[in-house]
Amino acid sequence: MDESLPRPFKCATCKKGFTRQLHRIGEPQAPCKYADLRKRHVENCHVSSQASPPKTAPPPPAINTPHIDSPSTTAWMDVLLTHPPPAQNEVADPMQQHTQTYEPPSSGVSSEIRCVEAFFDGFHRNFPILHEGSFHIVSTQVPLLNVITAVGSLYCESPFDEAARKAVFESTLSALQQYVEQNRSRYQEIWVLQTFLLLEFLGIYGGNDTNFLKAQRIHRDLIDAIRLLQMSQDSSLESLSTSCGEDSGYGEEGDEDDINEPVSAEALSDQWQDFIKKESKKRCVYMLYLLDSQLAILCNLRPMLSSLEIKYDLPCCEDIWLARSDRDWYERRRQRFKSFDEPDDNAYSHETPPSQGFFYEASQTLLHSGRGDDKDNGGGKRQPKKLRLLWASPFAAVILVTQLQMMARELTHASCLLERPKAQRRALSILTDKQHAQISQALKGIAELVPRNQKPVFSFFDFGRMDVLPDGSDQTPLWHTFWILWYYTSITLSHPDSLLVSGVVESNLPLAIATAGHLATPRSKDKRDIYEDRDVFRILNDLEMALDLLNPIKSTAPPSLENPFITLLGFKICLVGWRLVRLTMPAAQRSSVGDMTGHGGMGMGLGMGMGNNANSRSNPSRFVLDAIMACVGNAGDDDVENAAAALAMLDDRPVDLARSEVRFLEWIVANFNKRTTWPVGKWVSTVMEESLSKAKEAYAAPLSE
Repeated sequence: MDESLPRPFKCATCKKGFTRQLHRIGEPQAPCKYADLRKRHVENCHVSSQASPPKTAPPPPAINTPHIDSPSTTAWMDVLLTHPPPAQNEVADPMQQHTQTYEPPSSGVSSEIRCVEAFFDGFHRNFPILHEGSFHIVSTQVPLLNVITAVGSLYCESPFDEAARKAVFESTLSALQQYVEQNRSRYQEIWVLQTFLLLEFLGIYGGNDTNFLKAQRIHRDLIDAIRLLQMSQDSSLESLSTSCGEDSGYGEEGDEDDINEPVSAEALSDQWQDFIKKESKKRCVYMLYLLDSQLAILCNLRPMLSSLEIKYDLPCCEDIWLARSDRDWYERRRQRFKSFDEPDDNAYSHETPPSQGFFYEASQTLLHSGRGDDKDNGGGKRQPKKLRLLWASPFAAVILVTQLQMMARELTHASCLLERPKAQRRALSILTDKQHAQISQALKGIAELVPRNQKPVFSFFDFGRMDVLPDGSDQTPLWHTFWILWYYTSITLSHPDSLLVSGVVESNLPLAIATAGHLATPRSKDKRDIYEDRDVFRILNDLEMALDLLNPIKSTAPPSLENPFITLLGFKICLVGWRLVRLTMPAAQRSSVGDMTGHGGMGMGLGMGMGNNANSRSNPSRFVLDAIMACVGNAGDDDVENAAAALAMLDDRPVDLARSEVRFLEWIVANFNKRTTWPVGKWVSTVMEESLSKAKEAYAAPLSE
């Protein structure tokens, strides 16, 4: 439609304009009876914000919802359909609800509270879509509370078992689908989005094939709903293009006057509630994008949601999102407000945002940050203001690196169709040098904006313990997620995913894991891709850092808190390491044999596999193999001191190179056996144990002296 046409018919809610006017005489009850397009827009996007239909009983107070003693989803449906939820301004102040005393009436409810606490302590830091500061168990809708309890039961000792979680999943999903089918605009309710997203995550990683298929249906329904209701874009984007004054939680300069002006307690509470509502909706849309990307990466499904569809600003800083009160939120925004270069900030704030949204602007800035175009344009233009506080926004960093991963996958997929030759042996790297350089530069740009040195927050003796979880405000697990995803993305630029290049699409996660393991099994030379030296050393640079993060001795986060998606990415990274170990073992063994026979004029050898041998270090294959094996240490030692000593002495003792593959596979199995919170660790260990047994038979060497 021509943007120059006048649009005189405005929507009273979001100020959008429309061109057509159609008189309707026989419908006096229509919300916008004189505008056809406007009426359709209001019915699709603002039905839930309209007044309740006549002859409907007033909604009961949220605190009296009868779900504490027995959270029955059927009873909840009867109450909710009879008494719709109150409007936002009728809900009691969440901070007042936090001060109320709550006495559990039974041991079952006590277990439920323990699961809710474990949910926020263990899971929510990797899935930050709920506002913990305004959450209260009494006022939470029953379906949302049920799925929170089911997920939290994985992170603590509780009577909930797999059968109970499956029952909660099915009953909650059935009730919620019935609720939204009666009125599609109910997808706009924040708690509905949050419940569906949690159900989808539980269905994907919970270990049940039937629930996985249902999770895919949830995913399709959510994407259809946000497109129908225009929820993938910020309704305030048009106003931002003229004023640039709305704050998203970063505390930017556009609302300097608003921050400095004294406000009443009521006005401050209203601002905080408005922030919670907008930020929660934004995070739900971004989380849907992340889940869409996860399904594509793990099962090679085609993505259903493009990053170009999302026209939201990046999520706010995590400390602002975690504020417990309106006053705390206000103070944190003031702390985040000032910049080191105010004149440059003020000049930038008056620019018009791009029509594609701030998400597009941020990604384009990263992709083109290495070019010299900005210098020729009178330059001095710095990064967009939303990227300057990326060091305090791990969730935003995960979103940006996920977009780069999906971009690399799309380029790889297109190159497989257009540029790969018919020859049986082909180059391992598929992307062109220009494509590789541009995405690599974007990855480096993100890495420069985020904290790198994250210290371990747990002891080696704390594996499997749920009473030693870090404080809820600690963002180390989310930064762990970011860095594993970052290294995986960098590795796949040179070593593309085997499922992607082979075109295999799997219907569930166990099959996807088994297929990935099968595609990584040994091949003869004439059937494997050509590993160029440049690609191998590019991969090795990222592989060493990634294996350190996966190593329980060196990891920055306890395995019990690891996102199951990141666990599977770690498995894919280990498969790349396995390939490099097999690739370098023959040449490394030949160099060791040459050292033993005295080649090079020395007349004597120093023994097989001495790590401090200068000749072995000059051999590229031996160098790569030693670097990888130094990362895994000794997988057979469960004792901490023995494992650390073995890691320190790796370069000072003879190593049987013929058993390098066996030792590496042993490390993988032992490593993923420690990921016990979600079932994906067990699936990976089962697949790799089969490969380990085959490797032991192939080398026919004793594993212990």
